[in-house]
Amino acid sequence: SRGLEKEKMYAGNAVAFTPESSLRPTAMFTETELEHFAGVVNADKFFDDSYEPVLIDMISLIVATEGPVLDAVVARRISRAHGWQRTGSRIVERVKEIALKCSNSTEEDVGTFYWPKSLTPGAIVPWRPAANETQRSVDEVCSEELSVRCQSTTTQICCIN
Repeated sequence: SRGLEKEKMYAGNAVAFTPESSLRPTAMFTETELEHFAGVVNADKFFDDSYEPVLIDMISLIVATEGPVLDAVVARRISRAHGWQRTGSRIVERVKEIALKCSNSTEEDVGTFYWPKSLTPGAIVPWRPAANETQRSVDEVCSEELSVRCQSTTTQICCIN
């Protein structure tokens, strides 16, 4: 009986480590919900120094939820949360200035990626497919995450053949 339980345990572990199961994502990409900031968002104060704590909280949440995340994406989310349809250069610069204060970053050809405190910049990032209809451009995915995706695709092709 004990041997049978042990065999089941090992069989379960063996299934858990097949090449096909290693391709399944461990995390999903979801856009940050910023609705709970509705009571404090104030577009008129966006460039005021006194408004910086609000922006720090918003940016920190986006980076913690979506990171590593491209600077342009963070700026776009902050802009939309303030009711602006366009994300101008002043907004981008203000967001970047604050994001660099509250998160680690890496530079790539497409821009700056902000990393959550839970990850070391440059560390391996599991591929995160979209959890819903949200889609990301390949330019919005850091090179570490793309590398993992390419490796898993290569493994999948090798396993099928």
